[in-house]
Amino acid sequence: MQWLMLPGVRMSIKAIPRGLLPHTATYKQLTGVDGRGNKTYATSVSVAYVRFETAKKNAFTALGEQKNDRAVMFYDCVNSYPTGLEFAPVDVLTFDSQDYEVRESVPEWSVFGVPHHYEVALV
Repeated sequence: MQWLMLPGVRMSIKAIPRGLLPHTATYKQLTGVDGRGNKTYATSVSVAYVRFETAKKNAFTALGEQKNDRAVMFYDCVNSYPTGLEFAPVDVLTFDSQDYEVRESVPEWSVFGVPHHYEVALV
C-alpha cells in the first residue's frame, strides 16, 4: 500500500488490486525509422499485471481521419510490472497473439496530483 503525506493527514491511495490485472502483454517501443522507411523498435519487454478490455471508441484526427479503438489497456502505476513505463503513440503491444498500436496513453490522476494508472487506447 502506498502512503502519501499531507500536513497533519496520513491517507492511503490504494492501487488497482493485482486480481483485477490478470493479463500479460509484450511491449515494443518505437525507436525510429530505417533508411527504407520501416519502423524500428527496441527489444520487446514483457508487461505483467495489466488489464485488456475491448473498446468501441471513435476518435477523429485534425485531418478528419477516424480511428477505431479496438482495445484499452489499464496499466497501474504501483502493481503493473515493470514500473515506470511510458506508452507513446505508434508503440506496439502484443496481447493474445494480436498486435495493437498505441493511439494515446492517458494518465488518470489521484487527488494528490500523481498518476494512479494509465488508460492506453489501442488501434
